[in-house]
Parts: sequence; structure tokens; C-alpha cells
Amino acid sequence: MPRVNAPPVPKLNVEEFDKKHLEGNTKPGTRIEVRNLSRATQDVMVEADARGHFDAPLTSRKGDTLEVHLERPEGSVNVYLRNEGPNAWSRVAPPLNEAEMDLMDVDLPMLEPTEEHLDDVHNALVEVHAVEGPLFVNGVAAEDVLQGKINNCYLACGLSLLAHYRPEAIQDAIQVLPNGHFEVTLYEGKYRPEPVTITVDSNLFVDEEGEPIYTHSSTGELWPMILEKAYADFKGGSYEKIGQGGKAGDVIRAFTGEPYMMHQVADARSLEDIFETVSNAVNSGLPASAGTYGDKDRYEGIKLYANHNYAVLGAGYDETTNEPYLLLRNPWGQSEPDYHGKPDGKDDGIFKISMEDFDRYFLTYSVVTEGRGRRGR
Repeated sequence: MPRVNAPPVPKLNVEEFDKKHLEGNTKPGTRIEVRNLSRATQDVMVEADARGHFDAPLTSRKGDTLEVHLERPEGSVNVYLRNEGPNAWSRVAPPLNEAEMDLMDVDLPMLEPTEEHLDDVHNALVEVHAVEGPLFVNGVAAEDVLQGKINNCYLACGLSLLAHYRPEAIQDAIQVLPNGHFEVTLYEGKYRPEPVTITVDSNLFVDEEGEPIYTHSSTGELWPMILEKAYADFKGGSYEKIGQGGKAGDVIRAFTGEPYMMHQVADARSLEDIFETVSNAVNSGLPASAGTYGDKDRYEGIKLYANHNYAVLGAGYDETTNEPYLLLRNPWGQSEPDYHGKPDGKDDGIFKISMEDFDRYFLTYSVVTEGRGRRGR
């Protein structure tokens, strides 16, 4: 798929969207005008508060397209949203005329599966189907992302971190085109990343029950699958290319342009230094991740896994012992170790780990070192 240079998209993080209001965040002081393009209703004008938060009362129904006009000192921009049902929406491209629609009526090539699934495709155990569903439901969250039957825990981990720390980056990255395809913005280049766009569709590899076999969502929303497919195209045009391991930091950089630094746990001067580095990052809104050793015997029976990436969702101090801990997430969305010998009973993949156990079981940790100001300069 050819890559197209693209301007940075505006920051608009939608938190709730139903038939009565549109709620979210943008830059403080931004004036927002919302117009329903699908039916005759009164336009709504509000202004974002000092935190950038806004709440716009509106009238819309499922299937309506809204034009959201953002008026800011650096210029005005329009964002288009489609109501997909209660708190579900898609970011769509501006409406086109019939001539423009005809030009967009093209088929996209299907990406190759992993080598592991080539025989399954040949034997019809795995097929390609158009997967349907809303792009977003109730915003985005780390828990939305589930790793599938592919060796890319780093990708699911990176998408989880983006959902947790950069929800607007995900919403900004995907735009639904009038023909139903998805235009995804990524960033190319290590030192001066520039935006490029890749177009994909929702034709995905599914099993005999019609469920996607690669990265998918716990809520049925499409965004994790669309971003994975775009990343596969971006990295070489096949799922095999992204199914051989990698770094969560590379995923974050691809969707934000933000750099990161990887550290070896063994090189740290002390556990206090590791905790300070990671906690300072995540408490400042900078994503962080951690990776385990390749020695499987090290993890026998403890529900941690070798050669696995974990998202760092937080850091704090134990209420009882006051010892520092990190809050991690397994991208499988299940299976977590006990904390001080006690399970939390949730089996959601999210768990606390003491710094002593982190030192014992983790090989690396990575932190994003610079915020969004680096994008597209």
C-alpha cells in the first residue's frame, strides 16, 4: 500500500457520545460548534474549559454524521463523527459527492497471514471476512486490547499503552472513508518523524466461528484490529512481518512520533532508581512497558511468561507495607501472578508487582522520553 504524507490531525478526545450529548477533551479555550449533517437540528456552540473539557448537548440518532468545528488560535479545523449507537462512534471523512465516491470505489489487497496460519487458510479453517462493529465504544481503554494467535505481544502492549495514556492519539489516527475503508495515520522516521497515511479495510482473518484470530477487542469495537492491520502494512505488508516479536516502544513511536528509551534491569544502580524512572514517567503521562527473560523455567507456575511484553499502567506504594509497586497488564487480558502470595481473583491480566519481584523476573523496561510536541515537526 503506498504511503501518503499527511498533516497532523487535530486533538479531539471523545469520551461519551449518545443522542443527547457529545463529551470529550481538546485544547483549553477551544470553541466547539457541533452540527448534525443528517437532519435539521439546532447547532450547538460551547467552549472547552481550562482543562480542555467540553460537554455539548445535541440531538442525533444512530447513523447520523456530525460536523465538529474546532476554533483555535492556530486555526480552525473540522472533525466528522458518525453516531454508531449509545456511546459508540466512528471518526469519518468529510462527505463526498458522487464523482468523488466513484474515484474511491477500489478494492484493497489482502495482507498475507502468518506462516503458522497458511495451512489453515488453505484448508478453510481460517477465512477472510469483513468484520463489522463500531470503531469506538465508550472511548478507548487498555482493557479493550487482547492479543490473538500471533507472536506480537509487543503490539498489543503498545496499543494498550496508547489507549491508557494517549486515547486521543488512537481516535485521531483512524478516519472512516466514505467507501467504508479506514485511513490510518502513522509516523515514519526516527529523528524527525513525519505523518504518513495507510488505507486498510475490515477484511480480517477469522476462525470457523467468525472471530478474528489476531489482535482483537474485548468489547467488539474495531480500532485494535484496524490499527494492527495498518501497522502490518506499515512494517512490510503481512502479519508475518509483525508476528516475530518486537518492542512496544516502536509501536508507540509509529502512532505518535514519540521517542523512547529501553533500559536493562541489571544495569540499574538500585531498585529505587528503576521505580523512580518508571513512576516519574507514568505519573507524568508518559507510557512505559516491561519485558521478561527468555528462560521459560524461570516462570514455571507463577503466571508470568517468558519473552513477553507487559504494559505499565501505574506505580504507587502499598497501603499496608508502604513498599513501592508497579501496576502491569498482560496483553492477553487474563492470567496474572499473585501479589504477596494472594490472587486478586479478577483474572483480567492486571496486577501489582513488588520491585523485588520485578527485579527477579523482568529483563528490560522502557519509557517514552518526550511528549507529543515531537510529532510532525
